[in-house]
Amino acid sequence: MFMNSSVSAEMTWHDDGHRLVLQLNRSELKILSTVCPNRDNESAACRHPDSQCVVDWFISRYGLDCNVGVCQPTPELNIAWAFIGDTHREIEAGQVWIIPKNDEAFAAWLISQTAQE
Repeated sequence: MFMNSSVSAEMTWHDDGHRLVLQLNRSELKILSTVCPNRDNESAACRHPDSQCVVDWFISRYGLDCNVGVCQPTPELNIAWAFIGDTHREIEAGQVWIIPKNDEAFAAWLISQTAQE
């Protein structure tokens, strides 16, 4: 749950096929691209009214600074994501968090959520 002094919102993690294409060059990890599986779906959770994928927009702008997980780098990294804010407002008024699906703690949590359904 995300909270500050005046706003509280529940984070909903989306496990819908987003992934990062990465390149490891010595100690530098570079994001080559963000793959959005919903590029043609205007009603997808990741779509902003201006037809942009919020996940791609935030990663392009902030890189891995919006990452909350830890894992070994791989050429393609499956991620889950959450958006805090109102997707009908300016995209800058929100925040996207990403987490590698193979982050140990997140993977265990994701399995427990799937088992509850």
